[in-house]
Amino acid sequence: MVQDITERKLAENTLRESENKFRTLFEGANDSIFIMSGDKFIECNEMTLKIFGCEKKADIIGRYPWDFSPEFQPDGRISEEKAKGVIQLAYEGKPQRFYWKHTKKNGEEFDAEVSLNRLEIGEDVFIQAIVRDITERKRAEEKILDQLNELKRWQNVMIGRELRNIELKQEVNELLQQLTEAVGISGEEKEIRRLIRDLIQEQVDEWRV
Repeated sequence: MVQDITERKLAENTLRESENKFRTLFEGANDSIFIMSGDKFIECNEMTLKIFGCEKKADIIGRYPWDFSPEFQPDGRISEEKAKGVIQLAYEGKPQRFYWKHTKKNGEEFDAEVSLNRLEIGEDVFIQAIVRDITERKRAEEKILDQLNELKRWQNVMIGRELRNIELKQEVNELLQQLTEAVGISGEEKEIRRLIRDLIQEQVDEWRV
């Protein structure tokens, strides 16, 4: 009898310690963490309030992911329909990780990376959702892409200009060759032709700058 009570207390203490560790990790996370039952939020951590611009958990709990999303996602799909699809896959045991456009309580949109995982507690099944604000990262990526596209544009311009310079030199050489074959050319005329080529080369070099 005494042994049974001792074992039960040890089990209770172990459970309590596990709960405390979970709560510490849950509340101390740098990302927004939700616990969902069905499609509904039933718990969230403090970082969720900060990221979504809410003052209290009551602003979150009892609501749905699409309540904090624009009507449509960037791919054109309706947020509610798309959210229900990925949530269902997570409940089926298929972890989900995807880009999502979220909105704060005041309607301001932000870019997010979302992961969904099935969570079993006893006989109950939930979804753990982790939301990371990646707005700054997306802006940095877009800036880099813009710079790369600008470099590619200038590269194409320079390649096009170089090809045109080659074509121009070929055209001039062909014309000079035709002139030589048609009327012959004296030493003085050869010097004139050389000067013409030099002038053309100078012009080409200026275009390259």
